[in-house]
Parts: sequence; structure tokens; C-alpha cells
Amino acid sequence: MSCKKDNTTVTPPVNTTPTKDTTLITPPTGWTKNTTLSLGFPKTAAFYEIATPFRAFACVFDANDTTLSLRTALSTARKTPSEWLSSLGSNVLMVVNGGYFDLTNGASYSLVVDNGKSLSYNVKALTRTYNGAATTYYPTRAALGITGRTPSVGWVYNSSGADNYIYPMPSPNALNTAPQPLPSPTFPAGGAVWSPTVAIGGSPVLIYKNNTNITDAAELIDINNTTGRSRTAIGFTANNRIIVMTIELNATLGTKGASLTQTAQLMKDWGCTDAINLDGGGSTCMLASNNQVTNTPEAGAQRAVTSVVYLLKK
Repeated sequence: MSCKKDNTTVTPPVNTTPTKDTTLITPPTGWTKNTTLSLGFPKTAAFYEIATPFRAFACVFDANDTTLSLRTALSTARKTPSEWLSSLGSNVLMVVNGGYFDLTNGASYSLVVDNGKSLSYNVKALTRTYNGAATTYYPTRAALGITGRTPSVGWVYNSSGADNYIYPMPSPNALNTAPQPLPSPTFPAGGAVWSPTVAIGGSPVLIYKNNTNITDAAELIDINNTTGRSRTAIGFTANNRIIVMTIELNATLGTKGASLTQTAQLMKDWGCTDAINLDGGGSTCMLASNNQVTNTPEAGAQRAVTSVVYLLKK
């Protein structure tokens, strides 16, 4: 869905003082705090990294800290993460690519909510072949949102243009079967109006209510699911720590990326009770303040993206 390159060069970060720091969170085995990337951060936020068997980075922050806010931004005039960082102001601690988009016209395929306003919605219809004919399907796709200081994950659909509905299970679509009905307030079961302060959509859900629950089949998403790719994921723990993770695939550096199952396990290692997958591949790129790059993008250069998630210090 998104594969354009640009000429922005990147340099992998040098972690001058890798340390263990359990003030914010106890990192999983193999992960260390990157004090270079965390420079200027409050005690309620930090960057961590791991080198093997995956090269990955995690930005962790305490959602209970009222001086920190997770935010989103959208522009069909796509920008690289570095360009996004420059445009979002001096108090941004982290920026990472967001959801899926059309690389021809920049249209967003994923939910983006900021300050309570829906800027775009998860894709409402997809065409798949059924009985030899092009057929319309209506997938409910992943989203993570925060209402006040409380995060949540679920399967989201918007049919009216007014209310987003969140469901405790996806609409059970599947390839080579008849499409499910258009999602509504009563289908799938358990739907509720969802009005988060901030939200980002992606696909698929990785973890739901403490259980690994990768719903790529029902969400009708195929993104090299079982092979190593660069991945971007976001989730939260039981004590309101938000985890934003990038996993690197780069042939020059010999890093191999991760499958969706491996991505889910890495998020679970951090204690995530709920997590979703965001756009990955060549879009995966997370920056710390002062334009410090974490993962090296697949093509060695940052891709211009339509939406981003960022951490703002008030």
C-alpha cells in the first residue's frame, strides 16, 4: 500500500550509555535504555533498544503523566518522519509512522483521531474475489485510542460519517467465503460508540485483553504476515504504559525484521495487554527529538507518509 522512496539519508543511533532503568518500567531481557535517544526526556518516558535476535526500538511513556500527550497528525501531502518532526514543534519527544495510505494520492486507509476529531477512517470497503467475481467486503480493522488517560484497543468501523463504533471482536470475514453484512450498531455484537481523544488505526490487532489474537484473516490484511519485515506496533500495559515499537529489516545491516507473530510476542514481552500493528515495511521509521533516528528504514531512506503518531511534552 505504501512503497515510495525519497533521498533522506539516515544514520543509526549510537547508544553511548546503555543502562537498565526500572523507574518507568522493567525492560524485558535483552532490552536496555538508550540514554542518547532519551536525552531531555522526563522520568516518565524513555527509549529502549535490543540488538538480537531482532534489532528493535521501543519508546515507552506513562500515560498517567498529564504533561505528556500522545497525538496524531494527518496530511495527504505526505512527509517523511523528519519533515513531520520539523513541522510539529519543539516539544515533540518522538514521532513514528502511522497507519496505511495510498501512495498515489496520499489518501489515508486508517483511522486518525486528534483532539477528539476524526481526520480519517479505517478503510470501509475492500474488493476481493469470491466465486470468480470481484466482491465487496466490509472489514472491521484495528485501532488504538486514548480517552482522557485511558487507552483501549478494538475493531473499529464507521458507516455513518458521524460515529465510530468499536467492537470486542472483528466482523468474521474470510477470503473465499461470502462477505459479512455491513457493520452496524448491532453487528458485530457488542458494538459501542467510540469517542477517543486521540486514536490511530492500523491492521491487524496483535494482542487483545491479555491474549495474543492476530486477526489478519478477519481484517483481510496481507502484509507478508509470516515473514520478516520491518514492523511498527503500538500497545499498552495494565498500568497505563504506552509502548511504541519499531522492528528493523535492512539488508545492508543484516537485520531481518519480524513476522506478525514475532511482533506480537515482542509487545507481549513488554507486558502489553493490548496492541495493534501499524503500517510497516518501508514506512517503518521512528525518530526521537532533535531528529535522532532509531531504526534504519528498509530502503536506507525515510519514506514520506500520510499519518504519524507523536509524543508531545506540554
